[in-house]
Amino acid sequence: MWEHRREQLRSNNNIWRKCAQQWTELGKEYKVLSMPSNTIEQLKKEKEDKQWTNAEFCYEILKSWTQIKGEQATVKALCDVLFANGYYEIIGTILSADI
Repeated sequence: MWEHRREQLRSNNNIWRKCAQQWTELGKEYKVLSMPSNTIEQLKKEKEDKQWTNAEFCYEILKSWTQIKGEQATVKALCDVLFANGYYEIIGTILSADI
């Protein structure tokens, strides 16, 4: 279904924002994305310091994921991870976004 979506997410703030607005189950997003715990701890501290909303925090999680994954941070890779963890609604948001 999204096998052809190999474009990178690196500079696509539109997708990050749309996903973050729906991705409210904090505590799972970084485990799903397999991000290093030191990165997560830093982002959690920034969330507290800057009083980020959940959506802003999720946005930063996705942004960091794209930086960590580099060229592997594609629409397909994100959809694969989200599908494996049951985040079907977010996949729909991603696939309907204008990238």
